[in-house]
Amino acid sequence: MSYFGLKEAKIAGIFVGAALAVFLPIFAFGDNDVIFVDDDASGSQTGSYDHPYRTIGKALDHADSGTEVRVKKGTYKENIEIPKGVKVVSDGEDRSDVTIDGSSKKPTVTMKHKSTLSHVTVKEGRNGIRINDDSKAHIFDVLVKDAERDGIFIESSPRDKKYRAYIDKVEIKDSGKTGIYAKKRLVVIVNSKIHNNDSEGIDFQAGVDAWLEGNKVYDNKGTGWKVVMDGSEIWTTKNDFRRNGREGIQVESFGAPSKFGVKKSKAVDNGRYGIAIVARNDAALGMWKSIFLENNSVFGNVLGQVSKVILVR
Repeated sequence: MSYFGLKEAKIAGIFVGAALAVFLPIFAFGDNDVIFVDDDASGSQTGSYDHPYRTIGKALDHADSGTEVRVKKGTYKENIEIPKGVKVVSDGEDRSDVTIDGSSKKPTVTMKHKSTLSHVTVKEGRNGIRINDDSKAHIFDVLVKDAERDGIFIESSPRDKKYRAYIDKVEIKDSGKTGIYAKKRLVVIVNSKIHNNDSEGIDFQAGVDAWLEGNKVYDNKGTGWKVVMDGSEIWTTKNDFRRNGREGIQVESFGAPSKFGVKKSKAVDNGRYGIAIVARNDAALGMWKSIFLENNSVFGNVLGQVSKVILVR
C-alpha cells in the first residue's frame, strides 16, 4: 500500500464514525425528547405535536441534551443557538422547506458541543453558521447562502474526533467572504458544493487536520481551497476545483512539519495555477517533500498546472 493509501486507511475510521453519527434516523428519540415548531402556531404552545412552539428559539429554550427540535415548513426570521447535544431538523427531508433567516448582527446559527443541524436552509447572518470552540458539530444536507461574511466559520478545538466538525451534503454559496473558514481542529468535508463566494471557497488556517472527499469547489472569486499547512495533516480525494478566480488549490507553509495529500482530484480552468505551492520563508522551501499528489487531473489553468515552490516572504 502506498503512503497515501495508509493515510486513507487511518482517516477512514474518522469518516465512518462521523457518518454513523449523522445518519441515525430522526425517530430515534422517544416522544418526550422531541419538540415541535411551526411558524403558523397559535393558541397554547407547549412544544407538542398538536401545540408546537412558533419559533425555533423558544423550542431551544426548552431543549436539553438529547432533544430533537423538529421544525415544520416555513421561514423563521431569527438567529438561533443550538445547545449542547441538541438536534435541529426539518420535519421533512427537503431543505428548501425550512429557512432560518438571521440578522447580520451575529451568526444565523451558532452550534455548541455535540449539536446537529440537518435538512434546512440557513440564510444571511454575520456568518451563516458558527461552530463554537471545543465543540463537536454535524451539519448534514443544509444550504447556507448570503452570509455577510463566511458561510461556515469554525472555531478552534483540540484535533480529536471528540471535537470533529463534520460537514456532509452541504451547499455554501454567495457568502460575502469565504465559504468555509476553519481554525485549528479536525474537519471532515464530504459530498458538498462550495461556490460563488466573494473570497476563498475553503480557507484552512495552520493546524487543521482534515479529510475532504467528493466535493465541488467552483466559481469562487478567490482561491478554491487555501491551506496554511503548518502542523497539519490533510488528505483529500475525488474533489473538483474549477473556475476559481485565483488558484484551484494554494498550499503554503512557514516551515512547521506537516503532511498534505491530494488524490484523484481535478483542478481545472482556474485563474492562476491549478495547484500553487508557496513557501512563506526560507525554512519552508523544502515543503514539497511533505506534499503528496497522486492521479490528479490538472489542466487549463491560466498560469500553469502545478507550480514550483514559490518563495513569498
